[in-house]
Amino acid sequence: MQISWRWLVSLLVLLSSFARGAEAKGLQRVEFTVDGVARSALIYVPTNAAVVSTPVVFVFHGHGGSAENAARSFAMHREWPEAISVYPQGLPTP
Repeated sequence: MQISWRWLVSLLVLLSSFARGAEAKGLQRVEFTVDGVARSALIYVPTNAAVVSTPVVFVFHGHGGSAENAARSFAMHREWPEAISVYPQGLPTP
């Protein structure tokens, strides 16, 4: 069976849109500026973080990856929901 590239790409786009919506639950996109450069991160904060000591975990994606992919792949916010999980978006580099 031969699958066309157009069909495969369409399927991947459709699946990624469903996955993004599902993983976005509980995550907030935070945008900030560092030395004049716009940055962003997906952050999960447990509801009791303001009243109890809460560990913070930074989850980095690989070169060319994204914060969304790291949140979906590593899912630290699901694996350790008592911790604050931060998925920073890297800068585009050659």
